[in-house]
Amino acid sequence: MLIKDESYNPYWTHKDRRSEYIINVALENNVDKIVCLTAWNAGYSLWRYCSRAWIDYTSLIFPWVSEARKKSLKEWWEVISIDWSRFNWILRPRDFAQIVWEYDKYERHKTWKNIWAVTNSFEPISVNAYKELFYEIKEENPDYVVIPCGSWDIIIWVWLAIKELWMDTKIIWVAPENEHPLAQSLKYWVDEYQIKNYHENSLAEKLTTPFTAVLPILYKIFTEEWNIYTEVGNEDILKVKNIIEKFWIRCENSAAVSFATFISRNRPNINLNSKIIIVSTGKWLEN
Repeated sequence: MLIKDESYNPYWTHKDRRSEYIINVALENNVDKIVCLTAWNAGYSLWRYCSRAWIDYTSLIFPWVSEARKKSLKEWWEVISIDWSRFNWILRPRDFAQIVWEYDKYERHKTWKNIWAVTNSFEPISVNAYKELFYEIKEENPDYVVIPCGSWDIIIWVWLAIKELWMDTKIIWVAPENEHPLAQSLKYWVDEYQIKNYHENSLAEKLTTPFTAVLPILYKIFTEEWNIYTEVGNEDILKVKNIIEKFWIRCENSAAVSFATFISRNRPNINLNSKIIIVSTGKWLEN
């Protein structure tokens, strides 16, 4: 069992890979404003990269995001909470740009020539960023790679990297218990599903989501191949955190779910001789 520790990236998260690509493209195309719907890590990472490139940045968040995360994000530039009922519960990149354009014009008295919405599920710039993550470990030829995921992007792009390399590595995707639509999608054999009356309860709050735009693709990945989807609860997360922190592994709750996979009651039934790489996606700022 090996660990791919993404907390050693510039701003302590795997999202830095994506931010670097975004900023390089933004500079080439004279983008003067970037906006991203975020759970926290992407927002903080993008803020740091935007600051260095002199590009204005705003984080969009859903109303159910915890007060602690809202307060933290507000320390790092502008934050807007979305009333998505205004858009008939369907959000598109142009809606993100419109929200920010209106807010900045009337609240900040600023206007922009080129606004770019880079939210995970809508902007494919992360293709190469997360493919690189797997290319860096391909020489190990693992049987399984364990990845925590909420919005989906890292899963699909790692899966594509495995396909490009003609490797047999399987993905174990770990998510918070009862807080991702793929669980119900696989249970009921449907490729479209949205959790109703959603409430966020997991300690791995950056991975929780009631819906994802690419559920049909995820459904295909986890029903037509031998990839594994599993979930862990708060008790497992706290237990494994106490273990791994003794070994100086810098790991936030949303990254700890990968480790929790192997102590939970839902532990995958895999050969104990398998070679496994756990992707630890990053650490929380206070750490």
